[in-house]
Amino acid sequence: MMMAAEDIAEGFKLDFNRLKPLMKQTFQRIDMMSPHDVQTGPAKRNDGATMQKHLELLSTQKDMQTLYQSVSAYISSKFKK
Repeated sequence: MMMAAEDIAEGFKLDFNRLKPLMKQTFQRIDMMSPHDVQTGPAKRNDGATMQKHLELLSTQKDMQTLYQSVSAYISSKFKK
């Protein structure tokens, strides 16, 4: 997932290093809690509008769209009520 994040950042001409504090924070949190308990984001919230915007941003990176959809579906399935 980090490699994909780096590829996406490069595709948008963004500095991947700016994501590292968030990644570090996530790994620190899973030292204390279950990954299930620290999961956040639009797939967990079932926020289809945000996920659609993300897919639109990835419209030139079809492989990343596919990855995003697959991971989002997996996350959504874990939090269905």
